[in-house]
Amino acid sequence: MGYGILRAKFLYRDQLGQHPLTRDLAPRAGPAGPGPMGAAPAGAGAALAVDLAVGLVGKAAESLIDAAAAYAHADAAVLDVTVPLDGFYEAAGPAAVGGGCLVFHDANDPADAVLSGVLKLQMAGDGSAFCFEVVRWKYEGFLQPDKLLQKQGDRDVAFKIEFLTPGSEGLGARAAFVERLFTNVDADERSTLFRPGEQLPWITAPRRPAVLAGELPAGARTMPLNVRITMIETPKPNQLGAMLLGIAKDKRSQIVDWAKDSAKGLLSPAAAAPADPKVADEAGTAYTAYATAWEVWRALGEAEPTLPAAADAAAKAKHDSAHKAWQAQREVKLRIQDSRRLLARAAFEKAALPWPGDLAT
Repeated sequence: MGYGILRAKFLYRDQLGQHPLTRDLAPRAGPAGPGPMGAAPAGAGAALAVDLAVGLVGKAAESLIDAAAAYAHADAAVLDVTVPLDGFYEAAGPAAVGGGCLVFHDANDPADAVLSGVLKLQMAGDGSAFCFEVVRWKYEGFLQPDKLLQKQGDRDVAFKIEFLTPGSEGLGARAAFVERLFTNVDADERSTLFRPGEQLPWITAPRRPAVLAGELPAGARTMPLNVRITMIETPKPNQLGAMLLGIAKDKRSQIVDWAKDSAKGLLSPAAAAPADPKVADEAGTAYTAYATAWEVWRALGEAEPTLPAAADAAAKAKHDSAHKAWQAQREVKLRIQDSRRLLARAAFEKAALPWPGDLAT
């Protein structure tokens, strides 16, 4: 047993046969399997569960687990591990992570684990979001022994998965996360906190990076991320509830402001304008650069070389050479304006501003 450690790895679809917990999930010849499963089966335990899923759009939300950490009891058991994800997307084609699995266990050998799980990553049909489907969940014993006079099996449990974008500070900034909190978990409910076939909440997929054809070799992946798994088990029941009440009390005005801002954004897109003028200015600058690049491309289109009706063979040869150079130059300008457009859209998304629309090409 290894209560003090947590091992994890993300296995792409073609790597599932390499791990004992996913070997039977390795793809075989034949049609692809079904898409994401629906809601969890009925009767998934009596413990109170709270879900929170946050993607890359809208204002950043605070993780309840992170916020509760300030209130956590010193005796709380915490397992935490961060592992690399080589790339979310294929350089060309669909998301690379679709059909892959996130595997974790609390011992060096999965066979000795008390806690382990396999979560399959499913992409939405349009590629705009993803979710995890529970394939396996094992939780055979609590992470710490019972205290004297404590009722057997009373615990609160919190579980979180987050994606971190590589950054200059530490492991990077949070890009997206999903977490679930359970209160009053007893020994009989451990194995039912997650059930096979259960689908966790949808998470907005990160935007595909702008990569021009030929820049990466065939089969390469792009947009590397770090994946972090955290599990907290309190030594007594109802401690997470008390922590959340404390958070709500300390941050009451902030929570009210968040609620007001969210309501305004739903009722009026204009009200969702960013509070930081600098972010809005950056979005405006990016759009100006996009519009300028588009105008250069458009003007070049109007300057297409023409061939006089009475041109001789030499003039035709000269025209063909000039036309090929013009076509190459226009393709370059099109690539430049495409790159500026992607940068501008990302800036508008960061500023929570509505996109005014693509310029006609």
